[in-house]
Amino acid sequence: MYAWQWGWPARVLASAACVLALAACVWAPSAQARPEPPDPSRAGLGWTPFFRDGPLKDSGWAACDDPIGVSIDDTSKFTPKVASKIAQALTTAARLWSSDSPLTFAFTGLVPMEHDSKSGVTSPVDGVERKRHLYLAFVTDKESEALTDRIVGLGLPTSVDPTNKAILLGEVTFERDYVEESTLNEVTALLAHEMGHALGLGHSTDKGDVMYPIVRAATKLGPGDIAGLQSLLRPCVDTNASRDYPLP
Repeated sequence: MYAWQWGWPARVLASAACVLALAACVWAPSAQARPEPPDPSRAGLGWTPFFRDGPLKDSGWAACDDPIGVSIDDTSKFTPKVASKIAQALTTAARLWSSDSPLTFAFTGLVPMEHDSKSGVTSPVDGVERKRHLYLAFVTDKESEALTDRIVGLGLPTSVDPTNKAILLGEVTFERDYVEESTLNEVTALLAHEMGHALGLGHSTDKGDVMYPIVRAATKLGPGDIAGLQSLLRPCVDTNASRDYPLP
């Protein structure tokens, strides 16, 4: 099945990137990517959708009973201690996003990934087409033009069904050195934030939200995170149906 898919154009990199400054994960806004003022229709909450305009505006994941599968890049490249930190961070981040929504997550195993430096696309080496899935990968800044000594994480939806604006696939890519050298709380905060982008959320103007541009340790979702995720949910449809969608 083919759906709308993309790499990481500069506009998306600016809005989805988590930037490191003074040992804190901070987003560096540009004039084009600065979080928009709260929309009155959003009840005064500061959340924004990842897709703010165009035919995919307000796209989100379908509220199906089956969980969103999560595959992690081969963690054998890390020490056992770092691999354990990644597993703990993923468990906590997934619990955060499922705590106030019908979405659930299921770890489906380690899947070696390959990263295209120029397009920014991360894909499984085995070539298997998975649906309703998130991919987590770890690369060095030398392996990706999207990551630098300041940009340490990127998350975004990568495939969307345009007929009902349901996100089918998402990916999160982390700078390997940051994951190795940072604390569990820092890695968890970064993972939760970038997972939010892959789930369809943009940045929030509310400091209490996980999606606030300055990423800080989070023990629960903020009001904007909850309202945004629930507002973007799509009805569950048969994702196994054989349909082809033209690429733009």
